[in-house]
Amino acid sequence: MISLISIILEIGYLNIIRPDSYLLPLFTLVSLIFLKKDNHYFIKCFLIGILYDLVFTNLFIINGILYLFIGFIIKRINNSIIKNIITGILIIILYQLLLFILFNISKYQIYSINEFIYILPKYFIINIIYILIISIFKHKYY
Repeated sequence: MISLISIILEIGYLNIIRPDSYLLPLFTLVSLIFLKKDNHYFIKCFLIGILYDLVFTNLFIINGILYLFIGFIIKRINNSIIKNIITGILIIILYQLLLFILFNISKYQIYSINEFIYILPKYFIINIIYILIISIFKHKYY
């Protein structure tokens, strides 16, 4: 449920904010932190990645695989507000790094390490705020 809300929020946010903004969202990606870590967790991660591909990109199955990989990392880390923020930063860096490598290897979109370093911090502020809001809400009501 949280991931579907995150996709809707991300769509709305991206329709309001400019693409060159310093507040770029990855709400759907960080929502994986808050999914229930049950027997179907990895299937959910993969399906959310596929849904992200269908809604935001034309990289069918790539984000499914990346979300699955990131799900493995998230499941290994215990949840607390501080750990959620650190996990969020870690998965944003990892996700962007994997996309950078895949794009440059496949020549889908080539950009330099300097561009990568310049773009990366743009994802932190709004996503950390999102993690804080969800963590506080989850802690207070669940």
